[in-house]
Amino acid sequence: MELILLDQGFEISGIIEKFTSFQWIRRYYDVGTFELHTSTEYFPYVERSRYLYHSGADESAVIESVFFSRDQTSRTNLVLKGRFLESLLSDRVIQSTETLSGNLEDSLRALVKTCAMTGARAIPLLSLGEKAGFAETISLQATGDNLMQRLYTILQSYEMSFRVDYRYQENQMLFSLWKGLNRTQEQQENGMAIFSDSFENILETSYSRNTADYKNFAYVAGAGEGNKRILEEVDQVLPGELRRELYVDARDLRPEREDGTSIPEEEYRRILRRRGLEKLAEFRAVEAIDGKADTHANLIYRTDFDLGDLCDYANPGIGLSVRKRLTEVREIYEGGTMRLDTVFGEDYVTNIKRIVQREVN
Repeated sequence: MELILLDQGFEISGIIEKFTSFQWIRRYYDVGTFELHTSTEYFPYVERSRYLYHSGADESAVIESVFFSRDQTSRTNLVLKGRFLESLLSDRVIQSTETLSGNLEDSLRALVKTCAMTGARAIPLLSLGEKAGFAETISLQATGDNLMQRLYTILQSYEMSFRVDYRYQENQMLFSLWKGLNRTQEQQENGMAIFSDSFENILETSYSRNTADYKNFAYVAGAGEGNKRILEEVDQVLPGELRRELYVDARDLRPEREDGTSIPEEEYRRILRRRGLEKLAEFRAVEAIDGKADTHANLIYRTDFDLGDLCDYANPGIGLSVRKRLTEVREIYEGGTMRLDTVFGEDYVTNIKRIVQREVN
């Protein structure tokens, strides 16, 4: 594993060969981060560096914080922190009303091109990568949002994500959408990833569930006044569930495009529905399964499972069986070993935290 420091133009400014601690935190529905504790001998190189390239990872990062300290015993410490390249899109906003309609992938690629690849707003070296060919559609209106956060919010409802890959050889950053593999028992295209006491790959588990803020039905009120406001209902009540309602004021969603032309009512209702789905996503039930799993048993990280993959978890002892995505992977390098902490699901759905340890090559 090499940690290569790159300057503003992505030219090599130094190579970090030793460190006391390094955390590389990959996330599916949010931007990844890193934290590096290393020798102060690298400070001159860090001072002229902007990016960190991790040879053993798919992602690269922006160096956003540098901290140097020396205690009374003259012991020194240099700490670098930052976020992955996707964070570059957080410096762009959706400055005018954008109405996205049609193919999801085409719409989001066009949005990124408008906000981050055009004229004075263009981020150096950033361009569109290859299309994945997703067939999902979208009806949505956005204004004034942070581009990065809006992309994550939109894609989470499709169980998808996006990445900004730096191609070292080509000196290019490429934007693309992606989706983790389905590794559940219901499919046959990919190898299955099942975490269970029955396979002896789960050492400890704990389960908790909280539905205090849970909502499953939304009234989304759009344009108009009084009884003439357009009202769209979003029903996500599951069979046997009690109805738990939420009111969403969406008067900011206008029934006309930026050029003044009217949006057909059917399309406008789809836009309201999308707002309702996003709001309901903020009020899901909190369900968590924390545990420690030994991946030496039968599953190998990045081979049998990886970030974004949909996996099965089963606990026969309490009759629990769930299916969730791997949404966070925390690679922690210390003392010549790597400890891997992972989370299945978001903060409001099932979480499985696994801790493993193996030798670093």
